Amino acid sequence: MRTSSDGTVAARAASQAGVVTRRQALDAGLTSRQIQTRVARGEWRRLLPAVFLLTATPVSWWTWAFAGVLSVGCGAALMGVSAGVVRNWVEPRFPITIAVPLEARPRWPRDRLVARRIRIPSDQIVVARGLAVTSRVRTAVDLAHTLSIAEAQDILDRLLVLGRVSIDELVEASALSRRWGSQQASRLIQGALDGAASKAERIAQELFRNAGLPDFVPNFVVRAGGIAYKVDIAFVSAKVAIEINGWAIHRLPDRGRADYAKAADLQAVGWIVLTFTWHDLVDRPHAVLARVRAVLNSRTIQP
Repeated sequence: MRTSSDGTVAARAASQAGVVTRRQALDAGLTSRQIQTRVARGEWRRLLPAVFLLTATPVSWWTWAFAGVLSVGCGAALMGVSAGVVRNWVEPRFPITIAVPLEARPRWPRDRLVARRIRIPSDQIVVARGLAVTSRVRTAVDLAHTLSIAEAQDILDRLLVLGRVSIDELVEASALSRRWGSQQASRLIQGALDGAASKAERIAQELFRNAGLPDFVPNFVVRAGGIAYKVDIAFVSAKVAIEINGWAIHRLPDRGRADYAKAADLQAVGWIVLTFTWHDLVDRPHAVLARVRAVLNSRTIQP
């Protein structure tokens, strides 16, 4: 027999992607026998210990996320990529990673849920879309730890553009982190700093010099379109210009338009413009060299 308590439970489940805990059902007024009856009738399905799915609800990523957090209760929070999903920074993916108290030993299907026994400070946990998740900055740095450089860079770039995090916050949080992957996160975030482009220019010069490429001129001035442009690195006789950028696009929009106009003017007077980022030079130096060599060869310059 249906009761008013069933309506209360259904409303709670609807706000939790279709799941409800045993404790929530009891608090709503159902008895243990009534819970057993609903499971026996197939109206509810036990998804995890003490967590039930109302069977009329389709199972989704959100269903498992709520089930995992609710099964542990206080101290559980989505972290890493999973926290990024809640914030719409990345697409849903399994397994879902949940930080749990050190003493917790949840019994979960490993293809769906992964427990990380880690103590996260309370000021780094917030509630988003009904779920406990790590804070914006903590989540951003975790993504820098765990995702590929390219994917993490794209996400952090958008966050900086939208003002969701600041570069100062990322630098501070990364410096305080001592977990696996800290080196990758630090390198990634350093690449967004204002001084990254000038540092990358020095790295590029050393890379080209050690590779024995033809003589190049740093900070060479080329007149094009009535403007005197400074080229970061120029192979003058081949008319190949190398431009170095930091990776973050959270600069003023005028910077991007000016760079485009500069490249167009240089190309109009016969220069080839190659643009590399800090990460190209740090993480893919061989690819940078291969591209530069190919262009120089095409201009009949033999390194």
